Parts: sequence; structure tokens; C-alpha cells
Amino acid sequence: MVSGLLIQNSIGSIFNKITVNAVSEESTKIKISGSTMSNDFLSLSMSGTRFSINTTGGSPENTKDNNKKLLYGGDTSYTTINIDGTSIVYGDSNITETPVFDQALAANISAMNYSNVHVQQKVSLMYNTATGNDDTVEIKYTITNNDTISHQVGTRIMMDTMLGNNDDAPFRVPRIGAVTTETEVSGNDIPQFWQAFDNLSSPSVIAQGSLLKDTTNPPDKVQFTNWSKIKESIWNYQVKPSSNNGDSAVSIIWQPTELAAGQTKTYTTYYGLSEFTQELTSPLAISVYMDGFVELPRVNNEIQSTEFDVVAYLENIGEADAKNAYIRINIPEEFTIYQNTLRHTYDNFETKKFEQISWTINVPATISLGNYPVKIVCGADDVEEKEVTHYVETGTEIKDNRIDWVLIKMVFFPTLTILHLLIHHIIFIMIAIIFLMSTKESLPKA
Repeated sequence: MVSGLLIQNSIGSIFNKITVNAVSEESTKIKISGSTMSNDFLSLSMSGTRFSINTTGGSPENTKDNNKKLLYGGDTSYTTINIDGTSIVYGDSNITETPVFDQALAANISAMNYSNVHVQQKVSLMYNTATGNDDTVEIKYTITNNDTISHQVGTRIMMDTMLGNNDDAPFRVPRIGAVTTETEVSGNDIPQFWQAFDNLSSPSVIAQGSLLKDTTNPPDKVQFTNWSKIKESIWNYQVKPSSNNGDSAVSIIWQPTELAAGQTKTYTTYYGLSEFTQELTSPLAISVYMDGFVELPRVNNEIQSTEFDVVAYLENIGEADAKNAYIRINIPEEFTIYQNTLRHTYDNFETKKFEQISWTINVPATISLGNYPVKIVCGADDVEEKEVTHYVETGTEIKDNRIDWVLIKMVFFPTLTILHLLIHHIIFIMIAIIFLMSTKESLPKA
């Protein structure tokens, strides 16, 4: 009987060890210290309900981006909620749930209430389809109308961008290029993402904001502006196209729309790290960005076509001009190009010249899900042709390499408990059978 208990306790300790190790291993990925939550890549710091973002280890492929700023810090970035024409800076009043970190969700959550409209802010460290790491921040506002009448509700998320030590880092936007003066894009002109970095050939920080991942409620417009000019204008800022961005900032804006009684809407954007696929041998250096995963959306459970942007940066880092330079994109036959030229040519690509080229790729709803190579090729007279290949995975739901610990709490742990109890019962039955058999053998024969 003693040996049976030892077996039972040993198996039980194994399951306990698995459970404890699983929890502790995941918990160590997210660290919370005071007003800061961090992982191996980023840190999220809170000043009340306002947030700032820095790198910790940054990109594993980039040793220069450790402990760098992505936002200026403190309380310079903030969000405005517009309800029936009244603009409220989130967190300045009417807070019903003070900010708290949730380690299991890797998020900071708070809430406010105004005129029976409930607003929840959730700022989370998330998986990034651009890099394959948990190095982007999801900024989400969930707004619920708890009133008996409808309200007009809009949202503006304004971020005071700063790249490392560069508070004037210019933006780079697909289909536009370098954005150094105040610029506004709206509707179908809104790109999937925007980028900012300090130096192309040797960047210390590469940042990216994703604008259209939430296809259910995309923003109405995006403004790239000067923070010192927009900071006091909490709503309806008018850009000045000739005005220099300087102290750069970006605003993602949803214009007021009807929120019916009992209705809920979410307003979401993403900001974090990015990375390039590069070939930097002289004279023509090429850097390419495209997302590593393209989600085909569903409408009424039917898969829809979609599109994604490809951005290439071509730079002459040689000592002489490149004659008849060119850059082109080669795509799989399943993809098509949307209103773009496949090949761009330059009679004389001067030394130190820098050019941004963008393509928009259409992905049909009928495509077979899988990985597809996209190649960017460049060359010039007396310059050997070179290419960069990037694989894009198509799928119907966003990939995430993290363990969902909410799911584990709901499914995995109860399953372990059931297995644990089941094994206990099996062992008990086995011991009982052995005991009965040994008892029967020891009885005197009739």
C-alpha cells in the first residue's frame, strides 16, 4: 500500500511541476515594476492613464535599438473621446476604473464613464506579424453606450513620436514617401502602416504604426503633424501642409458616428518595432518591408480578397553615380499589382541619393493559404543585379506565437485537474485490484 501511495504522489508531483513551471515561465516574460510593464522587447510605462513606449532589448537582430524611446514619454501622448460634440481627454476626469496592469493579458486597463457612455482603455504588449516577436503595442478603446438613447461618438489617438534621441524623426508612408511637413490622409488613401527611423543604412531604431489591422472599424483619417502645434488642440486640428513637422506626432482619428443604445464599438491602432529585409553591399543598398502575414478577412463567414503594401528603400552608398539604375518587384502569379508600375528606372541615380518605392499587392479570396515569395530586384549599368526575397503567409486569422493564458486558465488547467483526478482514480483502482488478488491468494483453500 505504501508503494502505491508513492507512485500516486510522484505522478501528482509531476503534474504539479508541469503546472507551476508553465505559469512561472510565462510570467517571467512579462515583468511589472511600479508604473511600467515590460518584456524582452518593449516596455510600456503609464503616467496615470497616459502611456509611453520604449524598447528594452528591442529587435534581436538590431543591437543598436536597446533601451530607446519610441514615444517621447510622460504624459505627452493622449487620447480624446468626442461625445455629442464635447471633447474629453481620456483620463482627465470621470475615471471609474483606475489603471491596473494585468500580467496574464500583458495589458494596462482602465475605464471612464461620461453621459452613460462607458469607455475602456486597454494598452497591451502584443505579437507583431512584422517581426514575429511580442514587440508591438495594441492601443484599444472599447466604447459602450449604456444609455437609452443614441450618442454621436468619435475618437482621436495622438502619439508624440520620438525615435531614440531624435524627437524630429520624419515619417515614411507608403505611396507618399518621406513626410516632413504636416500631412493628412483619409479614406482609401490611408495606408496599412507608417514607419519612422533615423538612418536607413544603419538604423538604431525602426518604428512602425499599423492602421488597418482592425477591418471592422478603420480610422477616417490620419494626421502627421508637429506635436507642439497639436498638443493644445484636443479635437478637429487643421493641418498646415507647408508647416514643418519638426517635433513630430501622429494622430489616428475616427469621426463621430452614431452609437446606438446598448451598442459597443472598438477603436484600435498599433505601434511598435519594425524590421527590414536588406542587402546593403555597395553601391546600391536595398531595404524592403512588407508584413510577414496577410489576413484574408471574413464577411458573413465568407473569405474576402485583401491587399498589402510593399515598401522598398533604394540608396546609392557608392562613390559614383549609378547609370540606368532600376528596381522592380516580382510577385507570384496568384497576386496582382494595384495601380502600380512593376519596374522603376533612373537614368542617373546619384551617389547618396535615396528613393522610396511602394507597391500595393492584391490577394484574391480564392488563393490557397500558404507562404508566397515576393522578390525585389535592383541593378544598374556595371552593377551586378541583386535581389531581396521576403515570404508572405496568407491566412484567415492573425498568427500569434504567444500562449494565450486566458485560454489556458479556461481549458488547460481544468484539463490537467481532470487528468490528475483520473490518474488518482486509476491508481486507486489498480491498488484495490492488487490488494483483492493478494487477499484471495492468501485465503485457505476449501
